[in-house]
Amino acid sequence: EKLVGKTNGRPVLYYAKREDNTADSCFSNLVGHGGSLRRAVQLAQAAVLYPQGRLNTLIIGQGGTGKKFLAMLMHRYAMESGTILPDAPYHLLDCAGCEQEDELLTELFGDGERAGRYEEARRGTLVIDGLHLTGSVFRSQLLEKLQASGGEDESPDPMIVILCDGNHTVARVFQQRLPVTIELPALSERPLEERKELIQNFLTLEAARAHRSIVISAELMRCLLLYDTDYNIARLKYDIKLGCANAYYC
Repeated sequence: EKLVGKTNGRPVLYYAKREDNTADSCFSNLVGHGGSLRRAVQLAQAAVLYPQGRLNTLIIGQGGTGKKFLAMLMHRYAMESGTILPDAPYHLLDCAGCEQEDELLTELFGDGERAGRYEEARRGTLVIDGLHLTGSVFRSQLLEKLQASGGEDESPDPMIVILCDGNHTVARVFQQRLPVTIELPALSERPLEERKELIQNFLTLEAARAHRSIVISAELMRCLLLYDTDYNIARLKYDIKLGCANAYYC
């Protein structure tokens, strides 16, 4: 009846299959979509499919846990599900890229002569990365805009996805003001099987770039599975890239 699945390798482990709504969606590309990130994916889908318009969302987690990638998948899922048009805009505002607060406000809301990211992202998705790096004036004006938007059906306002360090006090303030909060776990909190899949994916990408096969020893695989990373998935990816670059050079 196909209600039971099994793992690869030895010993063979059997498990009861769960109904997975991500199988035919872009979330199937997310490692852990049926495991440690199952709840995160469910919340992301709920935010996109909300009947009266997509819900603004806060994604919190340590640096390098995949917040930006999840936000991009939410935009793709909105296009897949038909809640936005296939050519709907996707804009990313990197708060770390603006040194002055007034410069950041101009980038977001415009200055009268040119439209800001908020206007450009209408009927699409606007991702604000690094909220914990902003000042109080920027945060207060953003909150005012969020509370004033999305009050009517078919609102042209963009869906706002805010990315923030989960340990910062700013995250708690916005968590109380936004309808959906998604928390991503650190790499050390995720199952080794998912970390192994991430390693395999990164090695496959490097092999495709180099047009060569990549073979690693069992000891190196153990090191990649168990060593502490200071930047979670992003650091794991960079370390594998550096290792492949060194191997290619030698």
